[in-house]
Amino acid sequence: MLCSPVLGFYGSDYLDATNVVRKELRVGEQYTNVMLGYFIIGYHTVLIIVRVFTMGFPLLYEQLWACNLAMPLAAVGIVTGRPIMVGAACLAVAIDQILWYVDVFSRICFGRWSVGVAKYMDWPETTLVTKLTSFHHLWFLPLCLWHLRSTKCGMPIESFILSSFGVCVMSGVTRLVVPFKIKKSTLSHRKKSDGDGLQYSNVNMTHEFWKDIPVALLHKMDGAKWYFYIPYLMVVYNILHWPFYILMKLLTEA
Repeated sequence: MLCSPVLGFYGSDYLDATNVVRKELRVGEQYTNVMLGYFIIGYHTVLIIVRVFTMGFPLLYEQLWACNLAMPLAAVGIVTGRPIMVGAACLAVAIDQILWYVDVFSRICFGRWSVGVAKYMDWPETTLVTKLTSFHHLWFLPLCLWHLRSTKCGMPIESFILSSFGVCVMSGVTRLVVPFKIKKSTLSHRKKSDGDGLQYSNVNMTHEFWKDIPVALLHKMDGAKWYFYIPYLMVVYNILHWPFYILMKLLTEA
């Protein structure tokens, strides 16, 4: 968790060596953005404490999800005036959190999850605590985009570079330390249970694409050796993120 803001901090400064992108804010803007950054940090801290207290320390596995690592990355970027970090956090979660809107709209209007990224909210194993602490998928991205627009920072191209590098490192670490399935006694009830006595983990989809997503093409490399699957995942990630980068750049331009 600490690696995300630390690597983001130094990576941002390396990519912005001439200090062109870094934003010096006025006094009023400084106060607003410091409070915004502290709010994200405070929310993330409460999320960790509540989930661990109610469901046990194995819930710390979930902190390797991109949506969780993006929060401290964005918070430090906001507080220190480094929009590259904020933009990278937005890009790291863009696909998932934008598709959350599609899923939630579909669930409310038609009673089904059209995409499947948020379908775990209906799993019988999903606890009330998990549900109540999952709605950052809906407010985190708009909040960060608002910050980038209101401070006239926009979406720096360096954010795409930092995001691509960070997601690559994150995926490799996740594949290394988090197994595909975990015994029920060592993992939160949030995970979908399988018949072999294990529970679905697959953090950051580093073993296969999320099983609730019904797109056969994306599952072509499911279960492949890591040296085949991780590069495949990174290629898909970077191809899909270009249109999201362009969209968010347009949304954040003042």
